[in-house]
Amino acid sequence: MLVTVVLAVGLVGCGSGISEEDLAAVRSEAADAEASLRDLLDEAASEAEAAAEAASEAADSAADRLSGLESELADAEGAIVVAESERDAAVADLEPQEVLADRASELDDLAADLDARANGLEERASELEAREAAVSGTEAAIAASTFGNGTFIVGQDIPAGRYRSDGTGNGCYWERNTADGDGIIDNHFGSSPAVATVRDGEIFRTEDCGTWSPA
Repeated sequence: MLVTVVLAVGLVGCGSGISEEDLAAVRSEAADAEASLRDLLDEAASEAEAAAEAASEAADSAADRLSGLESELADAEGAIVVAESERDAAVADLEPQEVLADRASELDDLAADLDARANGLEERASELEAREAAVSGTEAAIAASTFGNGTFIVGQDIPAGRYRSDGTGNGCYWERNTADGDGIIDNHFGSSPAVATVRDGEIFRTEDCGTWSPA
């Protein structure tokens, strides 16, 4: 619009035959148009400035928000580090307890095993005592049934049974007598070893036959 008015003014100045009043009117319109244009330019500049300020404020707000998020992220990472440290400490505290629990369980098992072994040893000791008693009885019986030279009442001094002597040579003598000693039931004189069977109530006499033991 301003260009059109300027052109019109130029044409008037070139002697187009327009009157001074018309020229003044054109100039007035041109001035009004210029003023309007300036107002539009000022308004556009104001709007642009406001938009720039809004953009700057938005950028500042975004920067503040980003800074806040970064701070929150840093705090969260710090909290994670602390939580992990506490977790590791808790695990470290639990490990000795688990080790102690395992050791206690092992000791319980060992105690149970020792008890079982002790019971087994007691049973073996009882068995050995019984065997020793049996052996002692057998030895006592053997000792009672073993004899050398002498006169013995069968059933009192020696048990009845069959005996064998361990002597050597030809001077072995033995005899079986009745209980009252008045009659010889059986006898032997000669080589040794010798064998004799005696019964309860008899009297058995032996000389130079060696040691007699159950046959």
